[in-house]
Amino acid sequence: MTEIFLTIQYLRFLAALMVVFFHATQSLHRDLGLSALPNFLQGARGVDIFFVISGFIIAHVSKNAKYSGWDFLVRRFVRVAPPYYAASAVMLMIALLAPNLLNSTLLSWPHVIASFLFIPWDNPVTHGTFPLLQVGWTLNAEMQFYLLFALAFTAPLMLRVFAATLILFSIVTTGLLLGPQNETLSALSDPILLEFIFGMFIALALDRRLIPRSKVLGLILFSIGMGLILGLPSTPDTHGWRFLIAGLPAAMILFGLLMIEQATPIRNIKTLKLLGDSSYSLYLWHFFIIGAARFAWRYTDISGALNDILFLITVVLTSILASIVGYICIERPLVGFASRLRGDKIV
Repeated sequence: MTEIFLTIQYLRFLAALMVVFFHATQSLHRDLGLSALPNFLQGARGVDIFFVISGFIIAHVSKNAKYSGWDFLVRRFVRVAPPYYAASAVMLMIALLAPNLLNSTLLSWPHVIASFLFIPWDNPVTHGTFPLLQVGWTLNAEMQFYLLFALAFTAPLMLRVFAATLILFSIVTTGLLLGPQNETLSALSDPILLEFIFGMFIALALDRRLIPRSKVLGLILFSIGMGLILGLPSTPDTHGWRFLIAGLPAAMILFGLLMIEQATPIRNIKTLKLLGDSSYSLYLWHFFIIGAARFAWRYTDISGALNDILFLITVVLTSILASIVGYICIERPLVGFASRLRGDKIV
């Protein structure tokens, strides 16, 4: 990633951290039966920020690509799959050797195979299309987006964005009209896929120099987006509108940051840059940290809000540390090895 997108690196960490807080508070309520602190439902919208960022990055970095759509798919697979497979393999080993440690995992081999193939599949415990490593549902959507984007890869950027938009919109519209009962088909046509479109059009706006250079306006847009993404209600009734309730504010956040970054140099804060680099590992591995903390908390004797706060602090700090270790010791070596096998640099 080029230096001009330092703010996006910082935003990636913020998005991953939101998801960590969401899952940590969810575990407090659902698994430990504690409710001194509210369930941070809006934290799940870190995923929406990731989807908008992904649409932007994929369209931007591939605009002058000298490789084919197939090469694009292989490059994305090499970048995304190895760390995910490592985390999924650990989850599989736990499910095989110590299933009593897991609350929501039951082995079904069709489900396991589908999980490694990035195919949405009915989860035998939670239902819905959560894979073996449950956070991987977002990677299923990412891979679907990559595949659809690759279909239009030979076209110039503008036509590529419009073609990918048409394909995504057609799939989502078909799903809304037919209302498939099959979990796989339902996931493949989920309206949340439209969030990739927001990111692609922001990339197109940047390419056409349509993003204003204004620190003040960018800060205002960013603040409004954050206020909406954290303030708008999150209920089962709003799920179908998530691409608007969370996706549009996420697009406002990204657009605002790019306005700021176009207007003024952004300081390269090495710690934040490292945390941004580690955001994928934070997303993948925090589930294990929460599980370990949940197990350890059975033996604590603290009550009230202090107990919940200590749980959150433990989970967040340990997850961040684990993400840095995971990025340096697992993600970067695995992706580097796969990249060398390809003989290419991964974008």
